Amino acid sequence: MNARTSLPGKILRAAALVVIVASLFGMPGAAVPARAQAEGTDPHTPVQSPPLEQGGVDHQTLLDSMAAAPGEMSVVPLPENDDRIRITPTDSIPWRYIAQILFTYPSGPNKICTGYFIGPHTIVTAGHCVYDPVYGWTNRADVTPGQDGTTQPYGMAQAILTYSTDAWVNSGDPLYDYGAVQLDPSATIGYSTGWMEYGYFSDSYLGNYYLTGTANLAGYPMDKDAACGVGTAACLWWDSGPLTQISDTHLSYGMDTDFGDAGQDGAPIWVNDGGHFYATGINLFDAGGFVFPETDCLSGNNCGLRITPEMAVNFTTWSGQGPVTDCYTLALTHTGEGSDPAADPIKSQGCAPGQYLPGTIISLTASPAAHWEMDSWTGTNDDTSTALTNEVTMPASYHTVTANYRLICYAFSAAVTPVGGGSIYFNPPSNCPGGYGEGATVELVGLASSGYALKNWTGSLTSTSNPLTFTVSGPMSITANFVPALSGGTYDDQHPAFVYAPTPVPNYPTIGTNWTNYPSFGGPYLSTLHLSKGLGDSATVTIYGTGFKLYYTQGANREKMDVYLDDGVTPFATINMYGTTTVWKKLWTSPAIPAGVHTLRFVHVDGTLPGQIYADIDGLIVVPVPDIVPPAAISNLAAATGTSGGSVNLTWTAPGDDITAGTATSYLVRYSASPITSESAWNAATPITSGLPVPAAGGSPQSMTAAGLTPGATFYFAVRAKDEVANQGGLSNSPDAAAQVVIPLGMGVHDDNNSNISYGGAWIYYPLITGPYLKTLHLSNTVGNSATFYYSGASFTLTYTAAANRGKMDVYIDNVKVATLNMYSLATVWQKKWISPTVPMGIHTVRLVHFSGTYVDVDAITIPDSVPPAAIINLNGASGAAPGSVTLTWDAVGDDGISGTAASYQVRYSNTPISTEVLWTAATPITVGVPVPGPFGTPETMTVTGLFPGNTYYFSVRAKDDVGNLGGLSNSPGLQAAPTSPLAVGMHDDPNPNIVYLGAWTFYPSLTVSYGSTLHMATATTTGAAANNQVIFSFTGNRFILNYVKAPNRGIVDVYLDGIKVTTLNLYNSTTIWRATWDSELVVPTMPYGTHTVRLQQIFVSTTRPYMDVDAIEVRNDP
Repeated sequence: MNARTSLPGKILRAAALVVIVASLFGMPGAAVPARAQAEGTDPHTPVQSPPLEQGGVDHQTLLDSMAAAPGEMSVVPLPENDDRIRITPTDSIPWRYIAQILFTYPSGPNKICTGYFIGPHTIVTAGHCVYDPVYGWTNRADVTPGQDGTTQPYGMAQAILTYSTDAWVNSGDPLYDYGAVQLDPSATIGYSTGWMEYGYFSDSYLGNYYLTGTANLAGYPMDKDAACGVGTAACLWWDSGPLTQISDTHLSYGMDTDFGDAGQDGAPIWVNDGGHFYATGINLFDAGGFVFPETDCLSGNNCGLRITPEMAVNFTTWSGQGPVTDCYTLALTHTGEGSDPAADPIKSQGCAPGQYLPGTIISLTASPAAHWEMDSWTGTNDDTSTALTNEVTMPASYHTVTANYRLICYAFSAAVTPVGGGSIYFNPPSNCPGGYGEGATVELVGLASSGYALKNWTGSLTSTSNPLTFTVSGPMSITANFVPALSGGTYDDQHPAFVYAPTPVPNYPTIGTNWTNYPSFGGPYLSTLHLSKGLGDSATVTIYGTGFKLYYTQGANREKMDVYLDDGVTPFATINMYGTTTVWKKLWTSPAIPAGVHTLRFVHVDGTLPGQIYADIDGLIVVPVPDIVPPAAISNLAAATGTSGGSVNLTWTAPGDDITAGTATSYLVRYSASPITSESAWNAATPITSGLPVPAAGGSPQSMTAAGLTPGATFYFAVRAKDEVANQGGLSNSPDAAAQVVIPLGMGVHDDNNSNISYGGAWIYYPLITGPYLKTLHLSNTVGNSATFYYSGASFTLTYTAAANRGKMDVYIDNVKVATLNMYSLATVWQKKWISPTVPMGIHTVRLVHFSGTYVDVDAITIPDSVPPAAIINLNGASGAAPGSVTLTWDAVGDDGISGTAASYQVRYSNTPISTEVLWTAATPITVGVPVPGPFGTPETMTVTGLFPGNTYYFSVRAKDDVGNLGGLSNSPGLQAAPTSPLAVGMHDDPNPNIVYLGAWTFYPSLTVSYGSTLHMATATTTGAAANNQVIFSFTGNRFILNYVKAPNRGIVDVYLDGIKVTTLNLYNSTTIWRATWDSELVVPTMPYGTHTVRLQQIFVSTTRPYMDVDAIEVRNDP
């Protein structure tokens, strides 16, 4: 690092007293104990002193003795241009961080140094103060922060030990001349003063204070005792100015300090950055004194050690307080599968790994996982690059670079033949656009339709396996080939799958009358029989199974039947149907055959005895292929922290027995400390054997609570279903959740003796006392005692006793102090209430701390009902039965989450999804037909009417509890209002269900003057009301006629045909005309035949003409 230029024009100290400094620092002529640093030891290795003396000679007496012999302290006259300013008072920041330290040694003179707090019990100072090169370790250190003449605003504390470095203590190396003083951990003085932030700061940062900026230095010099006027080094003196040189190890400056070893050694060098006081160094050398050649100080300038990263590590170890730095973290992340990108270099000099100085150029290398490739970069110098390497220039802030990986995808297509023969289940579903990623293991299951079976797979793969499992390595196209086949079961000879034909075979010419069908014949299976009288007659059937059994009739006139399998050229078997006696439903069992689709051909062949002329088929039993279709893999498993200690709640949607059809037999649930994403991870996970739900029908919601887990620990879960023959579904997704730590206080009043309120310290419990809630009370008489509890909600109420002997209690919520509660009252008030601030709904930690006064108490804790009903997550529905209607369904939630019964529902609809509170507010409320909530889990249903037929609407439902807490937004499905059915040619009265009325209509069911004695009439006294009044219907024809009423109080109507306004119809007449008509032919004389949609829209005229009506619709199809 290049040295900087010195500050011109500043005259610094007089000539050094080299002999004095040499004696103090072990220069020639002084008796220095022999010391040697161990070879290979880190020079910054911390070294600890023996325990220091406590008590002893009075502190002021020691100071007075030093003032009586000033010559021993090497104090010289002040220079003429001393710019130091006395600081008084000293009880403000940062002055109170700085301390006068009096050191004594076993066999040497006492010494005054300066130090500064970097933690509540740790004060940094010069190494030669805690370990003198001549006299060794100090044996006493008195620390007085903010000493101000005769005033000690924070008192004095004695240190219990000191620290320095191996290189200073054992080698006297001035590059490591720093140390610290440690107070007793029980001392509170540091909490009163606070402490200075410290850290290693880069050249670019410190450059802000080079030559033109303002750095600071303050301490307790003895050379200013005369100006101070009282005591020895009793006043705090400060100077400021720029840094004149910045090196790797030292800071040089023109700020005035003492001469020689006279009080200001160990003083802080700091900068003020927006109210933050950052210590950057330790004052050690004055310009007029001896400067070690090993140091990097600018000649003629005062100088101190620069805090380096290694020093900051020791400071952190000694104080427990971390450093401040302008090294900025570079976060390296990735999306997709692979590793975070690697950075080169791994850090800037002086920064921790992963941290860099602004402007550093960092090389990046991405590493996608197998089967993945580079997609893009985020946060680099070139985010458009798809190369595996890139660069980033570090900004002056926290920064993130992300390597975005994408799966190498291949197109995948699957087809079924014939159409309707079956379907294909994909496990897993496609995991990238149009196909699967390279390396994906895919299982295809052929699901045959009734009467079909999967014969084989063809295309990129040829196989008869079902399921078919393969690994994707390129584009693929596969066809599932289904054929008509008889699956496991018993089939009569009459089944249409049998094909009976007089097909000749070699050596057996067709003779006789061939096959005869006996549809009603006593004896055979189901009293039917197919009888062959001709050699070579055949019967063919396709089966799906592992074997078969043939029913036939045994008798003296029966011959033989050859059995051919899958078009074989030689018989698979020969059945001899001969027998001396007749046996109906004789059963012949085939040998086992490979599971799959097979074609069987039975051929009538010659017997060996006279009179044998027949063979028959009575029935067929197909031995089924074992169930190999597993339940579907569960893909929406969700995990959430439970309500009881050590519990997690799991929810998912039930699969079926065969993929999604039917009902599975059981569930397997496991958990682990890591994601369960492979079979090996599943096998290593821990099974859960209690609390498992019984599987419901496919598509049903399922839930359970995993209990007995380690409270507070995070676990991953997986669920798979099992069918009746032990086929297991694939692995589910593997969500994680933390097991509940404790049982939080829920809604209600909880007495002070509740087991979930823990008391720290010596609380007195009063189990039977008149006045408190339930006559119990916990009383604290010791400051610092605490009471802790968790609660579920947004606020709580503390019940306590206000009295003349009560003090104050600090209240912390989630470790943040929110209030100090004053429990004092001149008169005693039992069961006084204090309401906490409102925080976000959730589980919170509360700590009540006895802050001051003789007594504080806890009487009860009340948790108000601030838990809303849970959000409905399974809102669904369908078009209703009536035109313009929709039927909604959902499962009831509880009053508090999923517990209890909600008070009411709010239902709204919109033309767009209702996914935010703003959209909910803008949506239209539904007030008619809303059901009364049932208990949690109750299926709810309602029908929404008055919608525009055929239009799609989006709905949302939320529950409300008895105190007005509103549940979250439900999902928002889009559902089509049932369309109208077209009116056919003919006359249609106004109550026809396919004539839909929207808005405010009144139905008159018994009005003899109208068509059919019925009438629908709308009323609107405002423009807005009229806009809601509409009539909608469709018809099939080429003309319609509207029957209505003309009268003095009737308004006007816009007529729309197929979405286009065709006319405005004036319903007014000076006298009432019943069954007036309007013909569409008036405005559309050549309407084409077809299905048309009509909408009649009321238009507001005046309050004296508020009505429109519909009496009937006539549809025509004129030639």
